[in-house]
Formats: sequence, C-alpha cells, structure tokens
Amino acid sequence: NDSAIQAVEIMQHIVDSTRKNGVTQQELDNAVNYITGSFALDMDTQSARTNYLTTMQLFDLGTDYLDKRNEYFKRVSLEQINRVAKTLLTAQPLLVIAGKPQGTLNWKDSNL
Repeated sequence: NDSAIQAVEIMQHIVDSTRKNGVTQQELDNAVNYITGSFALDMDTQSARTNYLTTMQLFDLGTDYLDKRNEYFKRVSLEQINRVAKTLLTAQPLLVIAGKPQGTLNWKDSNL
C-alpha cells in the first residue's frame, strides 16, 4: 500500500516513454532472449504443456509450431515493435488497484 501509487506512476512513465520513443535494439534483444530462453522452463509441468497444446489447437498454429516458435520471435524487427507500441500503448490504460494505496495518483486526465 505504501508504494502502490509510486509503482503505478513508474509504470505509466514507462508506457508513455515506450509509446513516444519506442524501445531500443538492446531492449528488444533482451526481451527476445528472455522469451526464447525461458520457453523450456515454461513447459516444465504437464499442465503447462497441455495448456500450450490447447492454445496451439485453438489458434490453428499447426503441429510444427513448437519447432518454429522461437524463430517467430527472433524475426520481429525493431521497426515493427515500435510501430505497434505507438498504436497499442494507450495514454490511459485500464488499471485496477486492489487494497488501500497511500497517496494520490498523479496522472494527467486520470479517471481514478
């Protein structure tokens, strides 16, 4: 509760900065390395594997998706990421705060 407002304001700053300035090549590389490198760890339980296979079937990804998945992430360009960031990162994200945060939220045009 003591730092909830500060955490939300930091998150808002990061979202605003990403929307306005995009991400760097290093940030993209770090994200792709994390996503592709941690994939095996995400599949460590039978439940996780079942959920992934269900998602593959639901979205008709094909039986070879697991073999191709990491390459899909590696092919995303910096320009693509930044174009999508400008489009999808809105100035006013939907935010739900649980608990009793201390202080006031200092957002421009905030509905909170």
